[in-house]
Amino acid sequence: MLKKISILFLLALLMLVGLFVYLLEPYIELDRERVSAKPIEIDTIYVNVTGEPGCAKLYRLDTTRKQSPIVTKIPVFVYLPEGMPSPVEGNYAYADNKFTLNGYEYKWVKKNVITGEKVEYAAARFDVVNWRLHAPYKLWASLAPSKHAPEVKTSIDPVEYTYESSEQDAKHFVGLNSIDCLKQKL
Repeated sequence: MLKKISILFLLALLMLVGLFVYLLEPYIELDRERVSAKPIEIDTIYVNVTGEPGCAKLYRLDTTRKQSPIVTKIPVFVYLPEGMPSPVEGNYAYADNKFTLNGYEYKWVKKNVITGEKVEYAAARFDVVNWRLHAPYKLWASLAPSKHAPEVKTSIDPVEYTYESSEQDAKHFVGLNSIDCLKQKL
């Protein structure tokens, strides 16, 4: 009887270990890497889905039809160097404003340490070294020159910010958002 109980206990233990290995995949390593050593340029549109501070506010631009932007469902998680103003916060953060970002795109690399097999897929992180706002654009009234201006104003003045340092390692960039709220709303 004791032998049967110990065999059942061992089987249950093996099943728990198997379930642990299956669900938690301790043999998998997941790393985020830059796609290229050279910066790339992407076009984005400001979309504030929920207003939550951790949500992505920039989504990749697919195309423009009749002056109307068509947004993809691909978020851009903006990472900025210290001191660079953010395109997703402040007075330029307004619905449908178009931004061009220059910087470093990332990918996820999922590696099975047992077999050595690697799988790569896109990551939403983007280290911004330069951004510019396309005119015409809307801005919040606090940037408008008149005290009697409406809440929102349209402007064509050029807006561009550049990180002027040769230090462009990933450690010099800080993330502003990391939640795809559009995906959560769908």
